[in-house]
Amino acid sequence: MKKITFLILMALIVSTYGWQANAQTEIPQANATLTSGVDFVDGDIYTDSGNSTGNYSNNELSTITFAAAAGETITFSFTTFDVEASAFGSCFDLLSVSGDTNGLDGSYSGDGNDAGSGLSCTDGTDPAGDPILGPFTSTVGGSLSFTFDSDSSVAQSGWTAIIGVSIVVGDPPVIVCPSDIVANNAPGTCGAVANFAGVAFDTEDGNITGDIIATPASGSVFPVGDTTVTLSVTDSDGNTSTCEFTVTVIDNEAPVAVCQDLTLDLDPVTGTVSITGADVDNGSTDNCGIASMTLDISSFDCSMTGANTVTMTVTDNSGNSTTC
Repeated sequence: MKKITFLILMALIVSTYGWQANAQTEIPQANATLTSGVDFVDGDIYTDSGNSTGNYSNNELSTITFAAAAGETITFSFTTFDVEASAFGSCFDLLSVSGDTNGLDGSYSGDGNDAGSGLSCTDGTDPAGDPILGPFTSTVGGSLSFTFDSDSSVAQSGWTAIIGVSIVVGDPPVIVCPSDIVANNAPGTCGAVANFAGVAFDTEDGNITGDIIATPASGSVFPVGDTTVTLSVTDSDGNTSTCEFTVTVIDNEAPVAVCQDLTLDLDPVTGTVSITGADVDNGSTDNCGIASMTLDISSFDCSMTGANTVTMTVTDNSGNSTTC
């Protein structure tokens, strides 16, 4: 009898520990930074704040960041996704993702009742309401962040995503971006062409510079202002490395100011008359758009009868100005 009791007890112990070894921990949306191997492991489940069985709340705004350990990547594969959107294209509640190595960063919404491609954000579901967002994968030793923002009405069932933790095979490639580029706009245009190249080497594959993908591509026309360029390269083991630099295009082209003469009658009651830049303008132009047209004299009275010299200053969106 003692032997039978002992076997039953051992069976219960093995069963209990076996369940614990295979248990999946649910990690709900909240303001937090979590680390692989410490706060979560392969197979855990990331959910909305209501966990897998409840709904998220109204007026939520939080960011949770999942950090991979050195030599690892983390992947989030969504198994459910039900975030309020509408048939009119509105994204009432949003889950925003950053840090994805495959260029899938963005803001997602969607359920079985949304307008699909008509949404103002990225649709996270197919017409049946099944999830189509992701999977999202970090860089080696990198992180993924999820920000959830809900409005003041209608809380839905949210989402569940299985967390995968993978040990990277081989060493990730080393990629080097060029220095930041500064260029003046091409005459008559509101942008400039920028050409550039990066360099990439891998321990196993050697020089893989030819595999670099640039977004936007070298040779593209970059608009006036700052544009972030991302270079990405993947080795034969599937390890991806990225780097970024900035292309700044300066609008140094002044507007073309064109004025016209005016003949005005003074108001018979007040003895005055006023004009605006639009009255004097006779077709002024600028490559990037005109911000303002101002006059040094805009009001006239009886003491100013006869010819008056008025100067109009045309200023573009970059602060360049010309007078006439």
